[in-house]
Amino acid sequence: MAELKQNIFLEDGSILPWERPLKDGYMGMLYMYNGSTKLIEQIGFDSLDEAIGPFKIIGSATKYLADIIHLGDDYFRMDEPVSGEENREILFAGGLTIYREGQIPGTEIQGYDFERHGKIWIARNPVDQYRSSEGLKNLILDNSSNPITRIEAILSGYQTKEENAERAQSIIGHENWKRGLMQGQDEGPRYR
Repeated sequence: MAELKQNIFLEDGSILPWERPLKDGYMGMLYMYNGSTKLIEQIGFDSLDEAIGPFKIIGSATKYLADIIHLGDDYFRMDEPVSGEENREILFAGGLTIYREGQIPGTEIQGYDFERHGKIWIARNPVDQYRSSEGLKNLILDNSSNPITRIEAILSGYQTKEENAERAQSIIGHENWKRGLMQGQDEGPRYR
């Protein structure tokens, strides 16, 4: 039986883009998301450039102190106040690029080959380990006893997110095709 890979996600979809809901005086859609992200202040900019086993990780993120109400099950609301518990957290907004050391494909050269680039959009409790100038490093490596396994889990998280997005897009495309077929819009190939 194959061992299940652990995924670590550095992009939290329950955190809305900042300043949501819109401030008074701004027009929005008829419905609003039931969550909010209000920036309080920027508290730093962290960068990371580390070699860990076969990996080279390069990342950067701006850190903000923010009041966040995460999206819950009641995703949308109609002209009702945002509900949910507001928490003050450190929001990391940035990106991470991961390279893997080995033989460069199609060559005899050893070096770092690009593996994946992903977004960082995640919040943590405002404790010293994330407030410090090594906050991003602490977020990525999380004081792991096996940082190589942690980097592999982050890679797996980015891959899973990408596969899920592609699968969702495929399902949407198929449903649109079926809808058109049912309405007689697809009568087969144009050229016979």
